[in-house]
Amino acid sequence: MKNEKKARGCRSCEKDFERQVKKTVDAVENYTEKDHEKKEAEVETAFASDERKK
Repeated sequence: MKNEKKARGCRSCEKDFERQVKKTVDAVENYTEKDHEKKEAEVETAFASDERKK
């Protein structure tokens, strides 16, 4: 139980993290849905299991 409390983190830390993520995402210019799909496919391929790659 003690570890579970620590794993949840504090609310202010979560809010700070979410704000930073939003700021970072908003900072990306000219990033289209097509770009996102292309990168997503690259990531899925890179992290696919060996059997899936075959």
